[in-house]
Amino acid sequence: GHTLLARVEMMRRMRDTVRQNAGFPGFLETALQALGVTGEDSDLAGRYEALGALPPDSFGRAVYTHFRRNHFPFPGEKHGFSAIMFHDLGHVLSGYDTDPEGEIQQAAFQAGFFFLLFGVLQFHLGVRVTPIARAQRGLFDVKRVLRAVERGAACKVDLGAGFDLFAYADMPLDRVRAELGIPAA
Repeated sequence: GHTLLARVEMMRRMRDTVRQNAGFPGFLETALQALGVTGEDSDLAGRYEALGALPPDSFGRAVYTHFRRNHFPFPGEKHGFSAIMFHDLGHVLSGYDTDPEGEIQQAAFQAGFFFLLFGVLQFHLGVRVTPIARAQRGLFDVKRVLRAVERGAACKVDLGAGFDLFAYADMPLDRVRAELGIPAA
């Protein structure tokens, strides 16, 4: 019965959490990037586009494929923004899809209470927190979520704290997962 309050509190927590990420440009800049108002950065976009030329089993190629398959713009492209890049890198490293069930598992993988709460609100309780995805009900699978939490807890790095995709881009994805301590799904 307090859906609006839940949404407001979730956005406040999202703001506080994302602000802590290394290189976060700020909410106004992020919103302008997402809306396509700010200018494109062809050098930055080119770095991401070049990932498509890497070997098929590489982490960088997997990132490239994830973005293109989902029709997500890269940072530097129109409507592309880097503020939540850590989330999409998490999708690639964990192997969880961008469908609602995968988003819950991804939220658990990168858990911390905030992300898991976001996943539960958006994809289990049907509270639309973000305009990017439709709210869903009843998708919380306890076994899958707990496994995702376990895998995320084993990860040796915080993807939101300055993780450098390009330092690992040409490595095989399986080797990156092993180096970061991410167990198989």
